[in-house]
Amino acid sequence: MNKKIVGIILCTLMLATIPLAAAMPHEAENATENTGIFDRTVVQGIILGSKTEGRATSFFAVFVHYKIYSLLGGEKDSGVLMFQKVSFTGKFTGKIGQFFIMGTFPGSPK
Repeated sequence: MNKKIVGIILCTLMLATIPLAAAMPHEAENATENTGIFDRTVVQGIILGSKTEGRATSFFAVFVHYKIYSLLGGEKDSGVLMFQKVSFTGKFTGKIGQFFIMGTFPGSPK
């Protein structure tokens, strides 16, 4: 009886993650299309290998949540970046460590 319950719970969890995995790349691609010069992106999450060269910052996003805010229209877009290389240009405001990021960038993730 316990094996049946564990099997049902595992199958339910696996079925629940399929829509999440299918939607993630679509949201990340959509974020770079509609940005203006006054947009700010708020990011927070788990990263690996952050590099800062001048005004450019790049890192590998393990799980990073972002929201793009416009000066003129409020929140424009939000989403999650998972297992992909991300780079920002412009002045970073916040904290960036070896394994985490919390802060804001001008523009949108690329």
